[in-house]
Amino acid sequence: MIIFHQKRRYRTLFVLAVMLSSMAVSVTCFGTASNAETGGKDEPPQQQDTSNETEEKYFNPETEQRLFELSLGDERFAEVLDNYEQYPQYLLDALCVDPSLIELVTIYGSGYDPADCYITLSELSQDIPLFIQWDTRWGYARYGDDIIANSGCGPTCLSMTAVGLTGNTLYTPYYIAEYAEEHGYYQNGVGTSWALFTEGSGEFGLNCEELGKNKDTVFGRLAQGYPIICSMIPGDFTDSGHFIVLTGVDKGMIRVNDPNSYENSERLWEYSELDWQIRNMWCVSKLPQIS
Repeated sequence: MIIFHQKRRYRTLFVLAVMLSSMAVSVTCFGTASNAETGGKDEPPQQQDTSNETEEKYFNPETEQRLFELSLGDERFAEVLDNYEQYPQYLLDALCVDPSLIELVTIYGSGYDPADCYITLSELSQDIPLFIQWDTRWGYARYGDDIIANSGCGPTCLSMTAVGLTGNTLYTPYYIAEYAEEHGYYQNGVGTSWALFTEGSGEFGLNCEELGKNKDTVFGRLAQGYPIICSMIPGDFTDSGHFIVLTGVDKGMIRVNDPNSYENSERLWEYSELDWQIRNMWCVSKLPQIS
């Protein structure tokens, strides 16, 4: 098997070798980038044993080839390719699936730690702040077998409601994703369990009450200031499962915080547009403090 070296001067040699090889190399990466997060309650993810890992884990020919192709048109990918030993394999695989994550990977290479992420004063001043799962503050952090940018819409939605209702800036998407993974609320290949809301939300001072799909009930709860987390089927928001937050009512329409889109979050939605896409929903309220 031909090994692709990390320096830029070997790129052409690598491509020629692949072309001459009788073994066809696929241009896909391990896993898929998906926002599907509607799986049932899962068992705690198995922790990987890295005690015997070596640098060979970075010599995946499929990932190498894809990074080379991307580097031909963008020097940022060339820089990643030249220094790929700095990056964990899961992050390189995610980048191959979704090249738009290049900014996150670049931030990772600079030594930025998502555990040090923060909530801004502007976000804290909002009733229910909008957090985007691919934000560079936390997007590249690992979440199960993926990263928050790809499959962290569940923790990001819970983070929005937790910060908005409690004012606790500790409850970032990274913080809640860590909790979800550690307590078995994430299933590899499937996503975030609904139990994160019904069982895990109390850890963040919240109560999540499951709601039926009744328009009057939804508008009534929103008018009272209670945000609603929704599990969505494929539709206007993603081509797979997703979570969003309904945050309020304006001119008879619904405001939405979509953790995957600024555009969807800036417009108003008719209830009829959302209703057919909603698989389940939870009204979120702050738990009373015990004195």
